[in-house]
Amino acid sequence: MSKKTVEFMRLELIDSDGNRIGHDKLENIWHNIFNKYCVDNGSYRSLDLSPQIAPEDIEPKKILDLFEHEEEPYFFGRICKKKSKNAMLRRDYETLKATEVFNNKDSLKQGIEGFTFFIIDFGKGILTIANTKDAPGASVLNNIFDNYNQEYTLKFTNIPNEDGVNVLYGSQNPTVSKLRFEIPTPNAEFLLKVLQLEEPVILEMAKNKDLIADIVIKAAPYKKLETDQSAVRRIIDILKKKKDNYGKAVITGKSEDFSTTDFDLHARYFSYPIDVKNYRQKNGKKIELDLGEITEQYKNGLFEAYHINYKMILAIADRMD
Repeated sequence: MSKKTVEFMRLELIDSDGNRIGHDKLENIWHNIFNKYCVDNGSYRSLDLSPQIAPEDIEPKKILDLFEHEEEPYFFGRICKKKSKNAMLRRDYETLKATEVFNNKDSLKQGIEGFTFFIIDFGKGILTIANTKDAPGASVLNNIFDNYNQEYTLKFTNIPNEDGVNVLYGSQNPTVSKLRFEIPTPNAEFLLKVLQLEEPVILEMAKNKDLIADIVIKAAPYKKLETDQSAVRRIIDILKKKKDNYGKAVITGKSEDFSTTDFDLHARYFSYPIDVKNYRQKNGKKIELDLGEITEQYKNGLFEAYHINYKMILAIADRMD
């Protein structure tokens, strides 16, 4: 199982004169393009985001795969980017001999791709994307307009993490249920006071220069650490000022407008982790999941991440209406 970071972006549709168009218009504009230019591959349709690039060119091709989804007004897709054929090899594990993944003839029409899954809520103009190393980002979606309808463009705005903390700060009836700090290389005096161990033990522990103290302060089950609005605001003010003293500083809180959320004060953008399994157990053995199973996991994970954080995201993005 691997953790994937999901980020959220506010979408704005801009016309060729620089005017903002209602984001709810994006769905129809895109569907007109897709119906005209997509290739039907059964469970999904594919759109060439780089029609000017030949498969054998050095510059990588980019492809958009569109998956049918019954829940409106959502859009579930996969952005793919071709990887260089000389960045990987194929090996026979009986002989241990390595060869190219594709021969020259195969490479004229086939390729290996990295991919990024995403969903779009057309109604609210919010994109949810699972970032993957070396895979294309959300901005590649503007290739749709660059190649098939130059009357429009999309503007992507990451949702800053600090804005989420500020929503908690300014909300009605905020509560804090947990605080977490990571203190790098804590000194012996700190360990002695907190752990209350024998001094020789503390001194021996303090010799370790890589020592990290991970401290969690939380309320008893079904209780809140702090419910007074002024006290919650003081906690936030103090931690924002002191956050650079800690390797990690996380506030867990909620309000009437959104459910319990972790606010990592060191994170640049508001994000949410999802788990994606690479294998399943069968008869005591690990079996790699196929692409269809991986795709289903990303779909479920992205929708879960968006729905869990729905009210918070809309509040930060100013899309509550």
